[in-house]
Amino acid sequence: MPDARRTPRTSPVVRRRQVAAGLLALVVLAVLINVVPDLVRGGADGDAASAPTTTSTKAPADAATPVAEPSSSSMSRTPSASPTEGAGGVVSDRAGVRVPQSGNGTVRPLDVPGKDSRRQGRTVRYTVETEGRLKVDTATFVRVVREALIDRRGWEPVEDVHFVHVTPRERERGADVDLRITLASPTLTDRLCFPADTFGEVSCFHQGRAVINAKRWQQGVSTYSGRLAAYRVYLINHEVGHSFGHGHASCAGIGRAAPVMLQQTLRLERCTPWPYPARPSPDVENAG
Repeated sequence: MPDARRTPRTSPVVRRRQVAAGLLALVVLAVLINVVPDLVRGGADGDAASAPTTTSTKAPADAATPVAEPSSSSMSRTPSASPTEGAGGVVSDRAGVRVPQSGNGTVRPLDVPGKDSRRQGRTVRYTVETEGRLKVDTATFVRVVREALIDRRGWEPVEDVHFVHVTPRERERGADVDLRITLASPTLTDRLCFPADTFGEVSCFHQGRAVINAKRWQQGVSTYSGRLAAYRVYLINHEVGHSFGHGHASCAGIGRAAPVMLQQTLRLERCTPWPYPARPSPDVENAG
């Protein structure tokens, strides 16, 4: 009579299947450990962008890097009262500022007061847009965009281009644009930046559009602690830089002014914050 207390023996076939399943689980775990950090670091920019396509007469039309003034001596490092950690290591400088997760999902072009610069160069026609129901000061947004684009340290002299604003009325009449600069809610940012992963936290450039995440616009980041105005200039210049085909850069040396194409939203790599494409003068940089 068989012993009912004896543990049944596992057949060799079942044992081989169990071993194979265990090995497969280890392989999947190793892939996740290596891939997920890369998605967080490079898939969303702290500024995101895909490979741009260029033409002879227009700014590059497609770039979501399937991803960012002052010298360090003039930048106070006042910590946020309650900084929050976001995807990709993003830490808000003004975490208490509330930003709607979603707007109405529809963007509209805005008038940009003021004149274009008088610089010569290849014409880049642009519009400034914002999503509805963001509760954001649109007057400040369009002013910062215009000032960043025509600044003597900006992309016009660096790329030998001339930014020309296309008005909402001109857009209604079918005028073409080379560059759309759009302020969007975290939810719409994720949608416009897809397939880049922005996690509702960061910005991107994709298909001719510099998408500025309203969360970053309103809250800033710890790398620009206490200098939200300068960080906003960086946001514009970084994403517009992708439109000219520029990829991400690295810090050139400890204490140096960070390249505008460094992902300054996420890290400074021991550089000091700098929001413009043109390098600062030696006396400004050495002041840090």
